[in-house]
This record gives sequence, structure tokens and C-alpha cells, in this order.
Amino acid sequence: MGNHWSSCSGYQYKEKKPRDKTIAEKFNNYRFADYREEISELIQKICDVTVKTMKIIEQMNSKK
Repeated sequence: MGNHWSSCSGYQYKEKKPRDKTIAEKFNNYRFADYREEISELIQKICDVTVKTMKIIEQMNSKK
């Protein structure tokens, strides 16, 4: 892939509470630990699509 940036590099997540009091009371149900498996699967899918896209772009560029 060379030195291309991808959606897989430098991924960081930090849990934080919403600042707005109303939102915090009504919608502060999300915790990373509760969805760890689903999030991991989604990140893997994003990485797979990114790699496939880069391969397609490289093939298109080599045919020019």
C-alpha cells in the first residue's frame, strides 16, 4: 500500500459523556464495552473495503 493513509491507521476511540444535560439523561446509554464485538466487525469491514479500494485504484493507475 505504500505510504497511503487508510481508515484503519491511527484509529482511536474515547468514551465521553454528552455535555448537554438533556441528551445525557435521555441518550447516554452507549458504552464501547457493550458493543465491542460489533464495532470490531465494522472496523474490520471498513479496513477490508479500504484495502480492496486501494488495489482497484492501483490497477486503474497501472492501466493508464
